[in-house]
Amino acid sequence: MQRISVGALGARTTFLWALIALTLGGCAQPGLDKNTEALELSGPRRPIFLEEATNTDFLWADSLIDANSIAWQLGQLFMVPLYSRELHGTSFDEVQALVRDHFVGGVICMQGEAAIQRQHLAELDSLAAGPCGVGLLTSMDAEWGAAMRLSDGLGFPRAMAIGATANPLWAQAVGVAVGQSLKLDGIDVDFAPVADVNNNPANPVIGTRSYGSDPALVGVMATAFSRGLQAGGVMGCGKHFPGHGDTDIDSHHGLPLITGDSTRLSEVELPPFRDLVYGGVDGMMTAHLVVPGLDSTSGLPASLSPIVVGEMLRGNGPGALGFEGLIFTDALTMAGAADAVPPGKREVLALLAGNDVLLFPSDVPLALDSLKAAVASGLLDSAVVRAACRRVLLAGRWADRQDGQGAQDSLDTQGAIDDLQKEIRAAMLTVVQTPHAPESTPTSFPLPPYTRVSVLNLNRSGAAFCAELRKSVDCDCVHHKNLPSKKDWPALIKTLAKNSLVIVNVVDESNRPDRRFGVPAGLAAFLSELEQKSAVGLTLFTSPYAAAHVGDDFSGPVMIAYHQDKLTLEAAARAWSGTGDAMGQMPVAAGPWALGDGQRIRMSRLPRAGGHWSEIQVRLDSLMNDALDIDAFPGARLLVLHRGEVQVDASYGHLDASKTSAVAAESVYDLASITKVAATTVLTAQAVESGLIDLDAPIATMHPAELNKELGTRNLRQILSHTAGLPSWIPFYQSVVAANDSTATELYACKKSEMLEQCAVRIADLRAMDCRWVDTLRNTIYNVEPLPAGRYRYSDLGYYLLQEILESRLGAPLDELARKRIYAPLRLNSIGYTPADWSRPERIAPTELDTIFRMEMVCGRVHDPGAAMLGGVAGHAGLFSDAHDLALLMECLRMGGEWYGTRILGTEALAVFTERTWPETKTRRGLGWDKPGLDPDTGASSDQASWQSFGHSGFTGTLAWTDPEAELTFIFLSNRIHPDPTNKTLIQEGIRTKAMSIVYGGIGVNSRFK
Repeated sequence: MQRISVGALGARTTFLWALIALTLGGCAQPGLDKNTEALELSGPRRPIFLEEATNTDFLWADSLIDANSIAWQLGQLFMVPLYSRELHGTSFDEVQALVRDHFVGGVICMQGEAAIQRQHLAELDSLAAGPCGVGLLTSMDAEWGAAMRLSDGLGFPRAMAIGATANPLWAQAVGVAVGQSLKLDGIDVDFAPVADVNNNPANPVIGTRSYGSDPALVGVMATAFSRGLQAGGVMGCGKHFPGHGDTDIDSHHGLPLITGDSTRLSEVELPPFRDLVYGGVDGMMTAHLVVPGLDSTSGLPASLSPIVVGEMLRGNGPGALGFEGLIFTDALTMAGAADAVPPGKREVLALLAGNDVLLFPSDVPLALDSLKAAVASGLLDSAVVRAACRRVLLAGRWADRQDGQGAQDSLDTQGAIDDLQKEIRAAMLTVVQTPHAPESTPTSFPLPPYTRVSVLNLNRSGAAFCAELRKSVDCDCVHHKNLPSKKDWPALIKTLAKNSLVIVNVVDESNRPDRRFGVPAGLAAFLSELEQKSAVGLTLFTSPYAAAHVGDDFSGPVMIAYHQDKLTLEAAARAWSGTGDAMGQMPVAAGPWALGDGQRIRMSRLPRAGGHWSEIQVRLDSLMNDALDIDAFPGARLLVLHRGEVQVDASYGHLDASKTSAVAAESVYDLASITKVAATTVLTAQAVESGLIDLDAPIATMHPAELNKELGTRNLRQILSHTAGLPSWIPFYQSVVAANDSTATELYACKKSEMLEQCAVRIADLRAMDCRWVDTLRNTIYNVEPLPAGRYRYSDLGYYLLQEILESRLGAPLDELARKRIYAPLRLNSIGYTPADWSRPERIAPTELDTIFRMEMVCGRVHDPGAAMLGGVAGHAGLFSDAHDLALLMECLRMGGEWYGTRILGTEALAVFTERTWPETKTRRGLGWDKPGLDPDTGASSDQASWQSFGHSGFTGTLAWTDPEAELTFIFLSNRIHPDPTNKTLIQEGIRTKAMSIVYGGIGVNSRFK
């Protein structure tokens, strides 16, 4: 017994990694990273139809064989084609006659419709079972699902796309789904997976049917798919033994020659088949190939070779695979077999070689006569026929026990299949950058937020790509069936280059090298000219081998999408816009890219729904437009997510009272007190989680300065829940203004561009403050004499202290901590302090016209004067954001502190901070977070918000709220204090609460008060 360590893909034994979930715990959910493990291996594993067979099953099979003639036994070994394009057509009649007259025991289902196929199989099975109770063994060549054959069948991406995920759990999950759907359609055996290692880009028949060019990758994926089929109730069949990958001839049309010697074959072509045998695959299909490295018999296909089939695949000698399952020939009508050996003789040679099932014979009566004559003459031993028939019968017995009920139960939930399809595409899309591209290229991947792009779809329309992209990105789409002639390029380039970014899509899935895999001739030259006018990205909705035709000069990002179907087009658009993943790796080497290349890019933007909230949107629009009419605010942003997808994303009014700039998706607002939770509270929770801060320790033990004795006894649990007895706020700026009025030296004008050489803090674009007032502010807080602790009183002052504790314990300024620990990991680039550093000025909504302290319209600088005195970075205020980034942060917290693979906070710490801190009192607050009001019509949220919900409001007219129970996140941004801070219409009319109530009502959530 050999102990094998399972490591990263690329190790020789990694095929076992795919089996861990099935062997040790059933079918695991796909998409999850697994720790490497070690499994005990003892050699080949028996196929499931033999492993689960009882002594009674063996006796049953033997008694049937004994009771029937050699003609019946031979008939069980034939598998003939059945077409179900029409009910009871010519094909059905032919198969019916073969079953009735020649005891044919198997069919391979070809093109047709599922319902017709099911009816055909039911009638034929009944006919076959008549004489002795043995039905048909049914099969289909459904490598990526029944859609490969049936017009209404279930289909998945091709094997090479699954290989690009580099995760066998995806192959396993697809195998389960394919097996379940095939079982419902009456299929017992799927002629899949393809275990060929496609290491020849010129291969005209395998290509994307293979999982890739790495034997380890192919082995792990093929074995996982096979085990998935078994879990779905269907037997798998690895093909095309001993390997059809390294050839440039299609065995349908000729007899390929595999030139590799035995060493290469054992290192490259054969390992995936060995992996399948060790994984317990049920069937193997032999290939019509000449392989001198295994059998030097001139012109003899491997499918008819006793050395290749009988000794190497079936045998138990040195280097043999010891396979015990069913061995199928490839179709005997293919030129690779038909041209080499005449009918009748080829069937005899196939059984002599060690095959069990004769697939797609050209002439069944002739073949049967030849086989019977071979048995009668002693050329073909009847024991060989008996053993093959026994395996066929036992396989059918196992298949009959798979009643399909589990498959029906699973597939009844179409949403599960839809989710699997969507997730696989996000996992397979592969993004690469040309090796010679400059370090900073104009076109990034994904596209920058709030950009406008041009899209050129070549060959197919790509309409689904554009429709999906428009959910998140403004785009202009152009379609050409073919790349225009060179004389038309200048006009086309001018049209495309009106936007600074261009995406060129080659929508032409092709597996044919002679068609350049769908890439139009001249594309490389066209891209070169286009890049001189605009930044360009490229998507290849075809084979990764198409990358060789992109051109050496192209410098933009390239996405390999593998397929041109609607689901893939939509997934690619999501990846380009950042609302979906692109996690694939190159499954082959192609163009300038090596096997394994790929940037593995996670989504960075909120996913978009399909717009099913039209009634809710109408009501929200009415409310918000009414609010504009009564001057509740000059403008606002409203963004709502339900179950992880954006359902409402609306802009209203203008950024300022002059109505010069309309509110847009990219508009940035001063969040005011939302800063307390979106920055300081999350950082505090992280510090508590890591043990750097104790919520219950006196703050004097953590704060770097000496504090008032009584103040120092307070703890962070009290400060965060506003029960520390601190004053609500102190108008520090008034002292500065008063001193300036008397001396005219504390505040002074300074140009925006001039460096402040003197000790000063810039509090506005054109105004600065003597920096000594920062010390005055801090000393005033340090000497506060608090009231007794326990009573709720909302206060900003504790957050000044908490900022200093965090900066001291974590060793960096608050804004840097928030960026590095929260926003950067979540890939947020439109949230942070000092927005002038990351936002264009025209995006930022102004707040108050300050005629007392800053003497200007406050815009792009924090409204709160205390935070302004600290340079705009404070624990209680100073954060700015657009609606998207704030919503994404809230979504992360709603989902337990993790957003699509990025965790910023543990679930336990999050729960401590977001539950009511003092449930035995009338205080509704959590730690930092606001909670729903304890009485109807109180608090920041609507009465429908669940007790589990949490959020915060801001003085400037903002609200961020998320509800794990309702799976809802609600963002409301406005500048209701512009230009007059005394404007309380938004609050008095309860606009934010009413909007939230409309949303909850629209999803059927009633008041939490019973």
